[in-house]
Order: sequence, then C-alpha cells, then structure tokens
Amino acid sequence: MSEIYEYVLLSAVLAWLFSRLAGLFAAPRAAALAGAVLGGLAMLGQFLAPGLAGFSALFSPVSLGIALIAAADLARPFGLRTRRWPAAELLALLALYVAYVYASVGEAAPDPYALGYAGAGPAVVALALAGWAWWRRDMVLALAVVGAQIGWLAGVGSENFLDHLASALLVPAALIGLARRLRGR
Repeated sequence: MSEIYEYVLLSAVLAWLFSRLAGLFAAPRAAALAGAVLGGLAMLGQFLAPGLAGFSALFSPVSLGIALIAAADLARPFGLRTRRWPAAELLALLALYVAYVYASVGEAAPDPYALGYAGAGPAVVALALAGWAWWRRDMVLALAVVGAQIGWLAGVGSENFLDHLASALLVPAALIGLARRLRGR
C-alpha cells in the first residue's frame, strides 16, 4: 500500500514539474496536459520496468502536501481558481526550505527535522502553516496542511510529519516557478 501511495504522489509531482517546465514555452493547458501524460508515463514505467522503480527511491518520501498543491496547480488552466504565489513568497519559501535542509543534515543546530516526529512540533508547524494559509486566503495550502496531517496520522509513508508537508522536489518547482514569473507566465 505504501509503495502505491508513493508512486501516485510521485506521479502527481512529476506531472506538475513537467508541466511547469513545458509552461516556460507552451500555453498553460498544453503544458498541463503534457505534464499529466509524462507523469502518468513515469508512474506506469515504474510498474512495467522494475529497474525504474528505484527512481522513486531518489525522491522518497514524496510529500502529500506538495502533491496536493501540484494537483491544484495542474487543474488551474482548466478553471480551478487558486491563488498564485508571488515571486517574493516563492523566494522566501525556497530560502526557508534550503535553510531547513541545511540544518536537518547536521550543519546547524538545532535539528528542525526532529520536530516532525512527535510532541508539540508537528502541531506548531501545522498551526503556523494554517495561519499563513488563512492570511493568504489560500485554500489549497490549507488543504495541503490538513492532507499532510491525515497522511502522517494514518501512518502511510514517513513517520515524520515534515516529510508529509514538503520534499526535495519543492526546490525545482520553486525555481521553475520563479523562472516562469520572470518570463511573465
């Protein structure tokens, strides 16, 4: 069950990344469709070719929060109304995530990754993100926080709540988003 869960989340996030790359050059609907097809093919490839299944291990654990944001962004060209992230917020998010990863690998103290296992840490992070979602009036971010909580409490995927919120795939997505903003897309 956990493997299928990871494959589906990875497929959604890869579809999003492919669509964001295509969106640098193509119209939004065409980019979203191309991304969905490529993401679906990536998931199918993992089932058909056992050697490709190791590909998902590179990005594991895949974040449910990022997958929900990805799915909403893929649906935007087809009429889903969501709030776009301004370039300044993308930069702040990228800087915060890179600092978080830097500190989590032991290069700085304290280790923020340890907050995600139990105690007040997950609740504080969830409430802070929920407050940010409320301030932004961003229902997708709020759903990502709730979805991450549900995935974490259900025990699927990682035992760390922070893994359900964000993953390394956030970095290329934010960088591509910034490049698209610079191009006016």
